[in-house]
Amino acid sequence: MSSSLVQVYFGDGKGKTTAAVGQAVRAAGQGMRVCFVQFMKDVSFPIGERNSLKSLSRNIRVIVHEYPEDLYVDFRVTDLERFAEHVNHFLETVELIARSGQFDLLVLDELGAVLKLGLVSEARVLDLLKSRSSELDVVLTGRNFPQEILDFADLVTEFKKIKHPFDRGLPARKGIEY
Repeated sequence: MSSSLVQVYFGDGKGKTTAAVGQAVRAAGQGMRVCFVQFMKDVSFPIGERNSLKSLSRNIRVIVHEYPEDLYVDFRVTDLERFAEHVNHFLETVELIARSGQFDLLVLDELGAVLKLGLVSEARVLDLLKSRSSELDVVLTGRNFPQEILDFADLVTEFKKIKHPFDRGLPARKGIEY
């Protein structure tokens, strides 16, 4: 039996990606090979964790789902069918990575959003998790996950918002929210 685990960080509270970044940094600090994959985050936007991960360790590879600018505007998918095609094509690469044995930790950041929008099927994600290399730990983040994925996971942590500056109309701040 493998000792690798599937971890899910989900909920409406702040800190899911931050927790996944912490897990990636911890693993890389122990010499583990990490692949940090980001969905639904604009490759051209200067996201702080992406910049840090790329510069912190040669053991961390960051891959961002790139898509045409017109498909995701102001946090909204403009053409669900075309966006789903892009995500599913990108997921083929992620599936190869998960089975390759090349990494010790795979983070799938914002996979919950991809599932919530119906861009990929729950069955496909479960297949990825079940067919991964036996020594690969996987971390999934996002606001929502289907119950079957939560049931499959070995560790599930829910982040619950009590209050947030967004509720007062404050915008995301560089270095704090991104």
